[in-house]
Amino acid sequence: KKMNGTFPASVTSCRNLTRLKLDGTGLSGRLPGDLGTLSRLDELTLANNELSGELPRSLVQLRRLQVLLLTNNRFSGPLPDGLGT
Repeated sequence: KKMNGTFPASVTSCRNLTRLKLDGTGLSGRLPGDLGTLSRLDELTLANNELSGELPRSLVQLRRLQVLLLTNNRFSGPLPDGLGT
């Protein structure tokens, strides 16, 4: 389903969220800098959108993250140090 618009920053207040699947929903803009506060998140799929800018450094705080799909977006810049280790 298409959502269009920017990434909903209010998602970061959902502290018990374990999976966030928003691939192919037409989202654009930057990811919120405090995305890493979702400490229970084990899956984040945001592929096939129009998301842009640098990935937030807070992503490295997602210690439980097992699946991260960000392909087919417009991200720029380097990966945050520690992501994927």
